[in-house]
Amino acid sequence: MNVGELIERVRLEIFNDLTDAEIVGRFNELSRRLFRSFPLPNKEHIFVTTAVNGYVLPADCPEDRIQMITVGGMSYTKISPNLQGAPNLHAKMIGGKLYLEPNPIQSEVVLLYRQRPPALSAGHLTDTPGLPEDYHGLYIYDAAAWIAGLQKDVDMLNNFRAEFLSLLQDAQRDIKTMGIRRVKETTLW
Repeated sequence: MNVGELIERVRLEIFNDLTDAEIVGRFNELSRRLFRSFPLPNKEHIFVTTAVNGYVLPADCPEDRIQMITVGGMSYTKISPNLQGAPNLHAKMIGGKLYLEPNPIQSEVVLLYRQRPPALSAGHLTDTPGLPEDYHGLYIYDAAAWIAGLQKDVDMLNNFRAEFLSLLQDAQRDIKTMGIRRVKETTLW
């Protein structure tokens, strides 16, 4: 579902006079919470190094969610900028930029990271949230529960919260299994 369809569903669930921007603001709050808790597939950013060290990260790449950095096929360790005795191949974040030590020129860098949720906007009703579509109901029931709370309608709030929690449990069960699969050795040779 896109943002416009989600807003219409919220309005079908509970009558309200909130603007699209207010409802979309609630969608964005939920997206930030969900993207922190679910292991959605990692995103990859590839670029080539230059003589100038200090590379700008993609807009959807938070510093704290970088999973892996490889330069020319070699894995770099992400360290704190003030760490003493750093390993030979390391990367650090200073002022929102990525610094590589050593910084080989014309080498391919691969960043693997968990992305920020896409920012939804009332001006772009055709955009879709980054969560898998099977769980877009989370946006509907969270916003409906929020509106019911604003209206002081406890019965509706409890009903929407129960629907939200039911979907959230399904999402936690299903999306958590989308992460890295573990191999279990069942037969010893």
